[in-house]
Amino acid sequence: IAKLNPVIAATTSFVCSTVAVVARIWMTGFNTVEINRGDANLEHFVEAVSNRASGQPLITLANHSSVIDDPVLMAAMLPWESLMQPRNFRFAACSQEVCFRSDIAAAFMACGQVLPIKRGAGIDHPFLLDLCRHAAAGRWVHLFPEGKVNQTGKLGSDGWGVRSVAESERVGGKLKWGVGKMIAHAPVTPVSTVAHKGANENE
Repeated sequence: IAKLNPVIAATTSFVCSTVAVVARIWMTGFNTVEINRGDANLEHFVEAVSNRASGQPLITLANHSSVIDDPVLMAAMLPWESLMQPRNFRFAACSQEVCFRSDIAAAFMACGQVLPIKRGAGIDHPFLLDLCRHAAAGRWVHLFPEGKVNQTGKLGSDGWGVRSVAESERVGGKLKWGVGKMIAHAPVTPVSTVAHKGANENE
């Protein structure tokens, strides 16, 4: 992965930091968020984001219950000292028809380290391969393996493909194959899962 030129790097840092601050304030100041700071799994996740060895990748997977799960989820979970470090900024993916509908939106997403994904393009999608390269280079890549918002409360259990909802719930649902490809491309198996609930609810 080539290094960014200083102007693009500075713009990326500004966009990611600004979004993180706004998301953190919005989540903690205007919403009710419960995070178990003493949980060993959360501590392991923060350690992996902040202090993993140079060149060691991190792939995080989370359920997707609202369109704002990323970035507000990570902004609420990570401590400020981890959240504001450019080396800790994650790479992510978003469908082209949702996040890249105009040149301005595309530029903003690119500066936020979000790559476009075309639904139905398969596991050899060029931008999916780019995410694989970022992971292999030791960066943090965050994905929603369901590939879209699912508010059923069960991972992948919204009747994908020919499965009924009942069948999807019984077998766990269908997840996207690209996650497995990314893990296979990584030199180690650096996977951390995040489960959350309530992002789609109004009080």
